[in-house]
Amino acid sequence: MRAAARATQTVPLDRVVPSGNWLLARLPTEDRVRIERRLERVSLGTHEVLYPTDSVIRRVYFPIRGLISIVAEFENGRVLEVATVGPEGMLGISVFLEDYSARQSAVGQIAGECLAMGASSFDDAISESAAFRELLRRYSNAYMSLLAHTAACNGAHRTAHRLARWLLTCQDAARSDDFAITQEYLANTLGVQRPAVSLVAERLRADGVISYRRGRMRVLDRGSLEGRACECYSKIREEYEELLT
Repeated sequence: MRAAARATQTVPLDRVVPSGNWLLARLPTEDRVRIERRLERVSLGTHEVLYPTDSVIRRVYFPIRGLISIVAEFENGRVLEVATVGPEGMLGISVFLEDYSARQSAVGQIAGECLAMGASSFDDAISESAAFRELLRRYSNAYMSLLAHTAACNGAHRTAHRLARWLLTCQDAARSDDFAITQEYLANTLGVQRPAVSLVAERLRADGVISYRRGRMRVLDRGSLEGRACECYSKIREEYEELLT
């Protein structure tokens, strides 16, 4: 797999569904209203641990704005991001499959807000709505595809291409061109040394693609960023757009 320039720039995903959680927005109105009664709005903090590794899942989360990283932790202290969850989906999909264990930790990557529901209430909502069950089944398939693409991307693509893909994902999830992120955290997320991230970020800044100052990143040229990203971004996006339309 390789990075390839694209002829056209995609529209940020916040224009697909301007507000709320994109997954819940696909429900029929009656089902959505009934499920929303079970939800509470909670804040999502940067570096907030929602699921520690090997913990019991007691709540599920539907992000409205912000990004959650699913990270694998190794005995030597190294961490590697294996998936992300933003406004396109939910955290805790394994509960739908009757698995209440968090195999990896889930950590807030970009601050925002979520709609949260207790796991038992989530079970009840699944039982009550055939439309919800079907939507979650489709989302499960899209999420499995995300895991496969992320694993392939981590192993096959260069840091520059992966960083561009990740910044596009951040822009979508933050619903903004501007978001808080440190190069150290980017390095941990991508599983590379910080100097490698600094070198790529400086090249993007020099080319006018991004600006970066005091832990805040701003995307200045989305089209150029897409041209530098590996094809995983577009493939993952296509999976979710098929789900959302």
